[in-house]
Amino acid sequence: MCHGWLKTMEQAFSGNLSPRYLILYERGRPVAATAYRLINSKDDFSGIDRFLFGRFKSFFFMFGISSLPMIAPMLLKGYSNNFLLDPKIDPATGQQKLQLLLAAIHDYSRCEKIHIAFTRVIADDRQATCLLRKNGYIRILSAPLAYLDIVWPTFDDYKKDTVRISNNTRRNINWEINRNRKKGVEISVLKNPSRYADRLYRLVTLNAAKYNLTAFPFERNFFRVLSENMPDDIKVYAAFKKGELLGMSLFLVKGKIWHALLTGIDHHQTGNDLTYFNIAFYQPVRDAIKAKCKRIYYGNSHYGLKIRRGCQLQSVDAFYKPYGFLGRFFAKPFFFIHRAWNRGKRPYVVRQQLKLQ
Repeated sequence: MCHGWLKTMEQAFSGNLSPRYLILYERGRPVAATAYRLINSKDDFSGIDRFLFGRFKSFFFMFGISSLPMIAPMLLKGYSNNFLLDPKIDPATGQQKLQLLLAAIHDYSRCEKIHIAFTRVIADDRQATCLLRKNGYIRILSAPLAYLDIVWPTFDDYKKDTVRISNNTRRNINWEINRNRKKGVEISVLKNPSRYADRLYRLVTLNAAKYNLTAFPFERNFFRVLSENMPDDIKVYAAFKKGELLGMSLFLVKGKIWHALLTGIDHHQTGNDLTYFNIAFYQPVRDAIKAKCKRIYYGNSHYGLKIRRGCQLQSVDAFYKPYGFLGRFFAKPFFFIHRAWNRGKRPYVVRQQLKLQ
């Protein structure tokens, strides 16, 4: 969560965002903050009902049961801390400050009689996890997050290290890089993404239509607005073949941490030139090593593909607080079954990876 990203959401979101910002001041200085939005049935771009009810969604809809409207964090892409806290504050005092923010959200929930959900809470965010569980939120198992720790001095060392995954991995990486180059693909970081804003948007929407269950939740001005609001915090990789832009990937850069947010490939034009692997992995990893990056977060899909290229997995949870006694009474047993079901339905490679942690 940062100012540039929140501003981009306000200016480019498709639909009614309804943002709310809570800031706690102490002696005239902000010490804690959070941002959330109101979701109704018309603006459920993130598929909250589908996420909460899973395979039972149709059953609940038959009886007119929905979790909406709902209060949810201002996160539509990527993963982030749901609360911001002055780093100078000690943990105990920090929990007290965050409790005040959460109490304000609870007051609003009671006033409007609506539910609350904090999604994409990563395992590292222990402060938020402890706070939400202490306040009676129901934990919901979410899709784990893939990440790559950058521990190599050079890209060649990264390739050599993949022998711990498989004896063939290094050879496959070299083959995929060489094939992409021989097919005439050139990958670079765009210095002026706004110049290609319409084509970038087209690539992202094509990808969302093919692989996602929900549409891309931003307007055509997304890349122009993003470039204006976060010029130093984004890297837009572009793949050109014969002068035509056929692939892109977007990374958010905050200090030594990179977040892979979006990828878009025109597969009809690229064919089997392996652009995806090069624009999403190999070139960004090469650049991240040079930039002394510590970690790249890679989202919650294609786990086998990412693990074979060195990624690890991190547990992610959502926390749900239904409004009213009856809502909480029925939600607890349902989500107990929900957690067990989702845990059992995880792919084998995911269960094995998380078991090793």
